[in-house]
Order: sequence, then C-alpha cells, then structure tokens
Amino acid sequence: MQPRGQGVRSDGDGIEVLHLDDDEAFLNLTRSWLERENEDIEPTTATDPERALSLLARGAATDGGVRSEADRELESVAATGGPPAFDCVVSDYDMPGMTGLEFLERVRGRYPDLPFVLFTGKGSEEIASEAISAGVTDYLQKGTRGDRFTVLVNRIENAVDQRRAEQQAERSAQRVRQVFERITDAFVAFDRDLRFTYVNDQAADLLDADPDVLRGTPLLDAFPTIEDSKTVTACRRALEVQESETVEVFADPLDSWLEIRAFPARDGLSVYFRDVTERKRREAELREERAFTESVLAGLPDALYAFDRTGDLLRWNDRFAATTGYTDAEIADMHPLEFVPDDETGRIADSIAAVVEDGEHVTVESAFETTSGERVPHEFTGAPLVAEDGTELGLVGIGRDIRGRREREREFEAVFNNTFQLTGLMEPDGTLVRANDPALEFVGVPPSEVVGVHLAEAPWITERNRDRVYDAVERARDGEFVRFEMEIDGTDGPAIIDFSLKPVTDDDGEVTLLIPEGRDITERKARERELERKNERLEAFTSAVSHDLKNPLSVADGSLDLYRETGREEPELVDQAADALDRMDRLIDDLLDLAEQGRVVADPEPVDLSAVVQRALTGVGSEDVEVTVEATDRAVRADEARLVQLVENLLDNAVAHAEQAARVALVDGDRLVVADDGPGVPLDERDRVFEPGYSTSSDGRGFGLAIARDIAEAHGWSLTATESRWGGARFEVEGLDSDPPGGD
Repeated sequence: MQPRGQGVRSDGDGIEVLHLDDDEAFLNLTRSWLERENEDIEPTTATDPERALSLLARGAATDGGVRSEADRELESVAATGGPPAFDCVVSDYDMPGMTGLEFLERVRGRYPDLPFVLFTGKGSEEIASEAISAGVTDYLQKGTRGDRFTVLVNRIENAVDQRRAEQQAERSAQRVRQVFERITDAFVAFDRDLRFTYVNDQAADLLDADPDVLRGTPLLDAFPTIEDSKTVTACRRALEVQESETVEVFADPLDSWLEIRAFPARDGLSVYFRDVTERKRREAELREERAFTESVLAGLPDALYAFDRTGDLLRWNDRFAATTGYTDAEIADMHPLEFVPDDETGRIADSIAAVVEDGEHVTVESAFETTSGERVPHEFTGAPLVAEDGTELGLVGIGRDIRGRREREREFEAVFNNTFQLTGLMEPDGTLVRANDPALEFVGVPPSEVVGVHLAEAPWITERNRDRVYDAVERARDGEFVRFEMEIDGTDGPAIIDFSLKPVTDDDGEVTLLIPEGRDITERKARERELERKNERLEAFTSAVSHDLKNPLSVADGSLDLYRETGREEPELVDQAADALDRMDRLIDDLLDLAEQGRVVADPEPVDLSAVVQRALTGVGSEDVEVTVEATDRAVRADEARLVQLVENLLDNAVAHAEQAARVALVDGDRLVVADDGPGVPLDERDRVFEPGYSTSSDGRGFGLAIARDIAEAHGWSLTATESRWGGARFEVEGLDSDPPGGD
C-alpha cells in the first residue's frame, strides 16, 4: 500500500477512510455497508478522537481490526509535517470528550484540504451552519436504512475524487509555472546563416536540446519542421532589413503562447522568448466581452448613454442616436443637457449632480428634444459610473420611452376619476395605494392622508366599523368578494355607502390587488325609511278603519235597523246613531291629522317656544288641573302650527290623566318635558302608548300621542314616555337643537 497523499492514485487504487464514532456497533454496521457499496473503500475505525488523530498521522492499526503489513509501515510516518494516512475522514458529532466540530478543527489544523464528512445523528441547522463555517467537506445525518449509507459512499467518492483531481491540477500547474519561468529568460544567438552560436540553459531546457550540440548547428537542421513558420520568417526578415521583428506563436508542446523578438546585430541575430499566454487570454476575454456588450447595447430597446464628470459623452447606443436624431459625430461634441428641453435643464442638472456628486441612483421623468424640436417623453434612470478601483468616473444611464405608458395612464385616469363610484386601489394587506377624485372629495381628505394607510384606519371609517373593515380585508385577501352597507364620515356628515371589496388575481390565482368601491346610498336609505314610515301609517290607517270606525258604524247601522223593524220614532235610537256618526267624524279627522303630521318638515323657522306653550294651553281645558310652565324662553327651529299641535296633544293627555297638577318645562336647553301626577304609564306599555288607536279611556280615540310622536320625528326629534317625579307620566321631546331632516 502506498502512503496516503503520495501522488494521485491510478485506476484500481483504494480509498482509505478513517471513521470516528463512539458507538462501536454503528462503526461495524457502517464498515459493512461501505465495503458492500464500494469494494475500493478500505475503512479504518476509531472510538476515541485522540486515537483517531494518532491514526490519521501514523496510520496505525484499527481498533480491533486487522491491518496489512503495508498498513503497519505507516506507523513510521512522522506525527506532524507528513501527509495524512487517509483519503477521507468520517466523524460523528456528539461524542464524549470532543465534539465532531472540535475534532474537525484539530484535523484542519494539520490537514486543511483533507476531505471530512460529518456523519451525525444530532442534526440541526445550527450544527450544519457551524460545520460549514468550520470547513467541513460534507454534512450528512445518520440513518439505519441502506440508502443513507449509499449516500455516504457517494459523498466520500465525490470528495476524494475532487481532492485528487485538485492535487493533479496543482502538480500540472506547478510544472507549467516552472516552464513559464524558464521561457521568460530564454535566449539564443545566431550568426547570419542562422547557425546557433549561443544557447542559455533556459533556452536549452525550452528546446529540450543540449546547448553544446546546438552550437554551430543551423536552425533548420536542428528543427526542420519549422521551415515555413512565422518564427523563421521573422528571423530572416530581421537579418534582411536589419530591423527588429516581433511575432507571437502558439507552441503546441508547451500549450502556451510565446512572444519571439529578433534583434539584428552586425554579425548575426539575438532572439528572446517571453510567455504571453496570460495576456493573450485577457485579450481574448476582452474581445468576447466587447462583442457581448455590443450585442447587448444593440439589442436594448432603451437609449443608453454614459458621460464623465465634465459632461463629455463616453458611450451611447444606436437607440440613443435614433431617438434624438443626431449623428454619432454630432453626439460626440454635445453636452447631456443639450438633449433635453430648455425648461427641463435645471431639474435634469440637479438629478445629474445627485448621481455624480452624491453617488445616488436617480429616476426622473422628462423628455428628449429631437433635432426637429419634438419632445419625446422618457423616464431617465442614472447611476454612478465607477472604475474597477472604485474611482467614480461619471454617470451611466438609460432612457425609456414612456409615450405608451403615458397614454395608458391618461386612459386609466379618465376611467378612474370620471365615475360616480368611490373607487380605490389597495395592496392585499389593506394598504391604500390610490383613491379616485370622487372618493377624496366625498370624504374631504387629501391624497397624502390616504396613500400608505390601512383602509380600516382611514379617517372616514367610523370606530364601530373598523373591525368590520379589517375582517373584510382578510376575507378579500383570501379571494372572497365582500359586500355590505356601512356608515362613514363624509364631508357633509354621516353617509351610508354600499361598500364592496373585489380581489384581483394573477395567472397563478394569487391575490395581487384589492379594489374597494362604494356608492353613496344615503338618500336611498332615507327614502326607504320614509317608505317604512308610510307603510306603518298605512297599517295604522288600516287598523283604525277596520276597528275604530267599525264600532261606531255598527252602532249607527244597528240603530237604523231597529228603527226600520219597529217603525217607531224613538229619540234614543236617533241619538245613538248621531253619536256614532259624530265619533266616526272625529276619528276620520284624527286619521287625516295623523297622515298630515307624519310629513317631514321642509322649511323650519325660528319659533318662540314660550308663545307656543301658551297657545297650546288655551286649547286645553285645564280648569281642574294646575299647569306649571318653567324655563321655556328660547327659540326653536320648527313648523309653528305643528309644534303647537305637538305641545297641545301632550298637555291634553296630561290634563286628562292628572289628579291635580301638570308641568311643562325646558330641561338642559334641548328637552321639552310635559309631566303629570296621574297614574302614569306602565313600563311595558311605554312604547304602545304611541300606537294609533291606543287608549286607556273609554271615550278616548288614541291618536293624540301617535300624532305627537309623528310631529316630533318629522322635525328630527324623539318623543319618549317615562315616569314623572310625582309617579305619573312624563313625556320628553329630545333634540330640539337638531335641524329637521328636510331642513337647511
């Protein structure tokens, strides 16, 4: 067996592997699999890291294994300074006394390039990261299935093959470097007949010839195959014209380019050889790079340009010339600011300074001004032009024609802003990107308060709707179309909108954009509420007609039937019929009054509340009840006649039910209170008392309080029933400071 590291193995060479693991059973299992998967692998095992280091340096016998005589010879290798005794190391991580990474550090301290595979059962991203940072060749987690050992064998083979290839390449490179060193100093001298007169050792080595043999030998006798070569031609010409000649030739045996310089002398020729392979390589790379750059520049749809810090144009492509209309010769003599309109030069100059002076990357929209004076809109992007050593040379930029984009933007703006819809654009997370003009005008906020704000946190979203909007965004983000009605804070006050969120998806079905839309339905909702009110009144009418009018009609009809049957004129029958008809007449008046008072007040005017109360008192028979009026000196915006009717109905109800006293007062400036000391209204009846036809009195018609509530609501007020301080009924009209729904 050859000592490890001594030369690159030929076909059939084995792979010596040192396997370290504190689990001897697992070592034996691994050995079996390695030998089974690749018969060229020769595993050596160790259960102790220090023992493994000793084996690595000396190649001693395995723990309990059998070693060949050649293996034992490795024990004579020095512990340090010599090559490792193995081609590859495989190590566990979690071991007593020393971890796999600590063992790796010890190995790397002696053998930096030796393949090292961490084969561990304690795997984690942290351990893997530390292992890679420490220079591990490969990292593999343990397993008892055969496929894990197959992978381990593959990793070992790859690591060893790569290292051997690198060693071979290094040896080859070393030989080439030695040749190059000899070529650099190679020198020969010829007489005028091109016979060798002098060959230095470097040239002799290069030509692989004995200098003593070459002296006096004609060049073509020594090397007949080069008769028609560039080298011989250059030597003959140098002798003929007595001027130096330089040629570059490729030397196949050396796989290198040589620069050959022939200097004529009075009695012959001196020839020097120099290796120019690296220069030729750089020149070839430069040509390829230039060709690639030219093809890229020619294919760019945008105008490209570069200029130095003084404004001298260094480079531009064909698109630049085609767009501006200038020739290359004209462009070479122009300053960058000459390509933009006069009214744009100041702004563009500032952008150029930001790039050249401050090193910024700048994008700005402006225009090229062509030779014909046409302005062609472009988006210009500029960045610092920097040399390889970091020196800032100037600016390199691209100009992109944005005429098509401008047209699309105009079309979009026309559609986006010319609509009655309140429309916006949002990121999938709910961040507002745009809001159209109708939306901004409707809520009365500038764009700066919209862009970058989550919709739920927008100033027009009311507190009670924030969670609802957050939920809607999450649902739309998942691809759901969401729609509901909600109240927002508009410029003219609270408004109700029909709101929706529409998700926009890409070809993969991913939501990329949300479109919020809203339509103002405040008036429609008001009409719906008014229709509901009318329907309620219609139902009240129907109830009254079917019930309240039916009873007196039955009395009148019965009296007439009795009169027809008896034929006698009895005053009682006539009085009963007359009373029934009179009651029907009053009920009809009440129904008409109820219908009239439900209309919204359209033109309210300031009304003296104190005068209204006094007028109402004159219409109420209150001789047996003491009515007290307190603090009613203020003006109220209302329909005076209907307000008088409201107060009169409340007073009429109070006097009718009071035992001794009733009270009218203005409380807190905007609440009118009418109270009495009567029996009061039971708690469960306080809503029913306002229903048309409701009455606790046998002779009551039950429309007074219903009419009072309709008048209050027509003004935008509210009317409620509670208990007075005397234990009787207390009716409160609230919101006297509010304008009526139909008011100014």
